[in-house]
Formats: sequence, structure tokens, C-alpha cells
Amino acid sequence: MKEVTASFDHLTATKPLAWRLAYPAVVEATFTPYFKVFLDHEDKLFRPGDERVASLFIWHFVEEIEHRSSVLLVYNAVHDSYPYRVKTIGGVIKHVSELLSIISSGFKRHVPTEDGGEFGRLIPNGLSARAIRDAIKGAHELQKPGQGTYAGVPRREVLGMLAGLVRSQAPNHNPKYEKLPELADRWFKKYDENPKIAARWYTVGSGGN
Repeated sequence: MKEVTASFDHLTATKPLAWRLAYPAVVEATFTPYFKVFLDHEDKLFRPGDERVASLFIWHFVEEIEHRSSVLLVYNAVHDSYPYRVKTIGGVIKHVSELLSIISSGFKRHVPTEDGGEFGRLIPNGLSARAIRDAIKGAHELQKPGQGTYAGVPRREVLGMLAGLVRSQAPNHNPKYEKLPELADRWFKKYDENPKIAARWYTVGSGGN
């Protein structure tokens, strides 16, 4: 955690404000098409797991969808330049790769094998082709059939997600108008009735109904 924080502190010290605002604008634009696949298939990707962990991730994904346009609004108010934002994409990818390396190495270093340390192989050590290949190999060796991240998700939806990730960086793209997962709307309504669903979606929130 300290290494991840130090990495962001380095950006704060070396990058101008416009770049630091473009960074989350680039990243958060991808969240709605990416998370939609997960939320549209919560019965396969969340429900079979530990409810506490599933509820945490569902909460995180829906709150990202809730404020999906916020960073872009701030960026445009401060530094309204699409070409500049596009120029930051390479640096953003490089930094995300650095973060993955820190997290992957840290997981393997600190989590004992008997506590699931071997699953650190599922976290790519960066975004290089070799790192991605090694993570995929680890997934094949460690996961049981049907446990993959997109297990049970139709191929067309995965391809649609990839197209959405590319579209998210287009000049006229606005996350405000993205097609949203039905689960997010249901979650918001349930939360207004009972905030405890954030911790126990499937029991307290009757999330399966």
C-alpha cells in the first residue's frame, strides 16, 4: 500500500494538474462498459461467492457508475482539451502497469501460500504481453472449470465490452449517456430503502429478486 501511495505521490510531484485530471477522466470513462458486464451477470460472477466480498464489489461498481461523468466534468471545466487528454493515455497505461507490478509483487511477497498466496499469479505483473500471458496461464492452472472471470458471459457481450472500452476514449463520448446495467438502478432504489444492503446485498437487500 505504501508503494502504491508513493507511486501516486510521484505523479503529484512531477505531473501538471491538467495531466492529473486527465488520468482519472481516461480511466473512469472505461468503467461503465467494463462493469456493466459484471453487473449484468451477477448471478454467475458474484452470487456463488462469499456474500460479504460480492456485496463490497457490487457496491463499488454501482457507485462508480453513479458518478461516471464527474471527473470528465471537472477535467473539461479546468482544461477542456480532448487532444491533451488523448496524449495522456500512454502515460496512464504505463502507470497502471506499474501499479499492477507493485500489487502483484506485494501479494506474492506478503500472502502465505497456505492463505491463498498462489492466487497472486492471477494478478498480471504489469501490462506487458508476457505478464498477461503468465496470468492467463496461472488462471488455467489454478481455477476450476467455470471459475473464470467471464465464465458464462456470452462472447458477444465480452466483445461489446471491448468495443465500449475503445469508444470510451472517443472525442464526443460522454459517460452520462452510456447504457446502464439494470442491477445498478435496482441497487440504488434498494439502498434508499435500506443502506445495509451495501454489506449484505443478497440477504438484506433481497438482491436476487
